[in-house]
Amino acid sequence: MAKWPTSCTRAIQALSASRLRTVWYLLRSTGVFRAASARAAATQGQADKAKEALQQAVQEYRKVFVNYPRGAQVPTALYKEALALEELKQVKLAQARLQYLVDNFPQSQEAPLARERLKSLGE
Repeated sequence: MAKWPTSCTRAIQALSASRLRTVWYLLRSTGVFRAASARAAATQGQADKAKEALQQAVQEYRKVFVNYPRGAQVPTALYKEALALEELKQVKLAQARLQYLVDNFPQSQEAPLARERLKSLGE
């Protein structure tokens, strides 16, 4: 088991004695807050990259529909675009894409999936 730095041990003892100012000082001196801030920044950076990737995916799926409106891959692109939009918290637009898929490609493999998704989004 890893041994805690002395200042962390002192901080825990001070916390149990309700000496919050001492706890703050001791933890700050260990760099605990700097490490937590770095982790938070990294996590936020990853979230931003994921959001950018989803937005890029939406654009690419949209290109399939715009360039080949009756192409064989359009139902798949519409369905995947709707899922990406849902992840981006654009639920109304996702519902519109799913409804378009159901209305215009009712025989596609994605149509039943779109119907189910529409039901779950409508709840």
